[in-house]
Amino acid sequence: MSGEWDLDPADEGYRCVLFTVPEEMYISAFRPIAPDGTHHTVLSRELTTQPDGVYPCDAGTNGPVMIYGSGVGTTPLEFPQGVAVKLEAGERLLLNLHLFNVSPSPLSGRSGIEVRRVDPGDVEHEAEMLLAGKDQGLVIDTGANTQSGHCTMTGDVNVFAVIPHMHQLGIHMNVSAQTGGSDQLLVDTDYTFDDQQYYVQEPLVQLKSGDQIKVDCTYYNDRGETVFFGDSSLAEMCYAGIYRYPALGTPYITCTQ
Repeated sequence: MSGEWDLDPADEGYRCVLFTVPEEMYISAFRPIAPDGTHHTVLSRELTTQPDGVYPCDAGTNGPVMIYGSGVGTTPLEFPQGVAVKLEAGERLLLNLHLFNVSPSPLSGRSGIEVRRVDPGDVEHEAEMLLAGKDQGLVIDTGANTQSGHCTMTGDVNVFAVIPHMHQLGIHMNVSAQTGGSDQLLVDTDYTFDDQQYYVQEPLVQLKSGDQIKVDCTYYNDRGETVFFGDSSLAEMCYAGIYRYPALGTPYITCTQ
C-alpha cells in the first residue's frame, strides 16, 4: 500500500490510502516506504464504504484497530516464528500518511508499507498492535520534565516488540512491564525523532491479565512556551507501540491511563 504526494516548503499534511484485501492472508513482517517528508504512517482496519484510492485526510482519520505503525528512520520488523497478523478477504484497510516538508523547496514522494505474507499453516498465534502511553493531559512545560502513562492488559499476552514514539522535544523513553509486583524493563533509551526503531523483546515478555505497561516520556522543552498533545510535529506525543499475541481484539488504537 502506498500513496504519492507533494508538499510546498514548510507545509504539513496527510494522505490516506484505502485498500480492499483481495483474499485471506497472514502477514509476518512489515517494511516502511518512507522517503524524506514522511513523518509517520499508521495502518488500521477501516469500516468505510468509500472506494479504494488516495485521498486528502487529517490526523484523526484512522480506523478503530491498529495493524502497524512507523516513524522516521524505522527499519523492517519481523515477527517471531509462528506469529502473524491475519487479514480477511474483503476487509478494508486504511493507511494514514503524515507528511511534513521542513525544507525550503517543494518536496514530493511515495510513502507506504510493504508486507511479507506467510503460509497459514505456519501460523500458531495471531498478533495485534496498540499504542500504550499518555495523551489526555499531556502537558510539556519548559525545561526538562517527564510524563507517564499506563496500559492495562485485559488478558494473558506475550509482548514481542516495542517502538517509542514522541516528537521533536522527546529525549528519552522508558517502557516497563509491571507484573507480579515487580517491574520488568522493556525499553530504556535516549530518543531521537530521526531514528524511531522497534525493540524486539528476546525473550518474550509474558504478561497476565491486569498487568500494566508503564511508559515514561522525558522531554526537553526549549521553546519558551508550554507544548501540548497533538498530531503535528510541533506538538507532542507519548506513545510506545506494542506488539503482542494472542490478539485480544482490542477495540481502540490507543491504550492510555
